[in-house]
Amino acid sequence: MSSQVPTHGRGAVPTVGRLLLTQDDLITEADPAFCTLFGFMSHALVGIRFDSLLTKASQIMFQIQFSPSLRLNGKAEGFRFSLKSGKAEDVNIIVSARATLEESKASYELLLSPEGEDSDLALRLHNESFRDS
Repeated sequence: MSSQVPTHGRGAVPTVGRLLLTQDDLITEADPAFCTLFGFMSHALVGIRFDSLLTKASQIMFQIQFSPSLRLNGKAEGFRFSLKSGKAEDVNIIVSARATLEESKASYELLLSPEGEDSDLALRLHNESFRDS
């Protein structure tokens, strides 16, 4: 996960965070941008299911629409969820993902952005980088 994430305005605050998941949706890596945006410590995320970070309604959407779409198509773009942040707040997010190989193992790379004025632009830039790689 070496790609640089877009930043807001002056380049100080990231607008997109990245997670790497196993095929079983377990988090194996959380980049510093994700942790900064959503108030988590990366070591506390490793080994937990991604959907456990979502609200109940978003967990259902993740399981019945996002996850099957990602597995079937190798990508999923622009899904909206509500995340339970590390600050005990619900945050509306936009998520795009692609299937990838990490150390010869199939995995999923997720790009997550808080919903807002810059989120669509940030995810569009990352979706374009997904297509280029």
